[in-house]
Amino acid sequence: MCVVTMRARRAAFRPERVRAGKMDARRERGMHGQCDVSVPAVVFAADDYCALGHVRTLGRLGVRVLCADREDKALAAASRYCADLHEWDFETSADGDSVAFLVRLAERIGGRPVLFATGDQRTLLVDRHREVLAPHFRIPAPRHGSVDRLYSQRTLFELCRACGVPAPETRFPSGRDDVAAQAAALRFPLVLKAIDPDRLMRRTGRRMAVAKDLAELLRWFAALDEPGVSNLALQEFVPGTASDRWVLSAYYDGFSNCRFALTGRKLRQWPVAGGMTTYGQCAPCESIIASMTTLARAAGYHGMLDADFCHDARDGQWKLLDVNPRAGANFRLAVDRNGLDVVRAAYLDMTGQPIPSVEPDWNRSWMVEDKDLFACRELAIEVPDAGAAEWWRTLQRVSERGYLAADDARPGLALMLRLGDRALRSIRRRVAGARPAGGSPIPGPGHGLPG
Repeated sequence: MCVVTMRARRAAFRPERVRAGKMDARRERGMHGQCDVSVPAVVFAADDYCALGHVRTLGRLGVRVLCADREDKALAAASRYCADLHEWDFETSADGDSVAFLVRLAERIGGRPVLFATGDQRTLLVDRHREVLAPHFRIPAPRHGSVDRLYSQRTLFELCRACGVPAPETRFPSGRDDVAAQAAALRFPLVLKAIDPDRLMRRTGRRMAVAKDLAELLRWFAALDEPGVSNLALQEFVPGTASDRWVLSAYYDGFSNCRFALTGRKLRQWPVAGGMTTYGQCAPCESIIASMTTLARAAGYHGMLDADFCHDARDGQWKLLDVNPRAGANFRLAVDRNGLDVVRAAYLDMTGQPIPSVEPDWNRSWMVEDKDLFACRELAIEVPDAGAAEWWRTLQRVSERGYLAADDARPGLALMLRLGDRALRSIRRRVAGARPAGGSPIPGPGHGLPG
């Protein structure tokens, strides 16, 4: 059993003492005098830029924010906007123990705080134990089963078909012997993707793969298939570049009405063939908002939502690829002129306050520094000007970065220390692998999973 350690990391949080280094941060905190920020917030799973974004967007508003995670993983807890860190290992603890920890934490904090779960595993944990957590935290109350219905590729595809929302053609093979038969109904290249993305990610470190022919598809299927579990789907590959991929950040109230929605275009992603947004820009697309609102109402969804769409130039349709029933990792791309984003919209609604009208900023851009560097390095193989120089130009001109912030320097410094440590270890491994004696070199990219 995991032993919980609760301790305050720093003195009581006082937002009036925080000084922003940029105009956009000052503007965001300008909302502080216009709303009630007396209800605290808890963010758990705090090791990435998504959790850090939660802490900053709430902290700049003036909300007292607490993080819950292992200390060695809680990068967001390094933020000046995080008041306390309460340690708990959600990865290795049983669900019942984690829920009991959260209940004790809420009782200790008082005031029935707003709970924000980041990542699929934690979001599903909250959904499964909503009845136990609801008396202690302010959390959305979607219709029973709606989170699973949007999260699963199988039920999402069925919902799209029932509602007339465009989506790539998808098949669900029952096993290896059925793959070829199902692939015959589609055209290569094909996307092999998880029905339950979190399950596949925890097993293999991947969510999807692209196969150009049947032989490659069978190799990928053998590598990613989990015996006894049907968790892989075949999906039509929609041609285009990263800029044909779009993202939506939205919030739906208790009546499944869309109260906040902003769309943006991916400009780069990692992995390059299909992955998370590393550099994007806000751009309008009402068709995407309309399609997702149709699905949210049909499912009875309440809460934050992130969705990926692609524009299919072959038929001119915007096709839904994935839905995450939570704030997306790239949610800070979708921020309006007054600092309103999906997390703030959720906080306001959960505390019984009106959500202001959205005032889009179509010039807004956003990047996540380390992953965008990987994307630029890979793109440089085919596009000479897309290497480190392009990454540096992007870093200087974007509206906001995932880690580096003028008003909150510690998380960015912590990231740079991590990256430096990884680089040193990589160099040591290469040097050790190049020695003629003393063991075998580290396997290269061609080993392990195909591709």
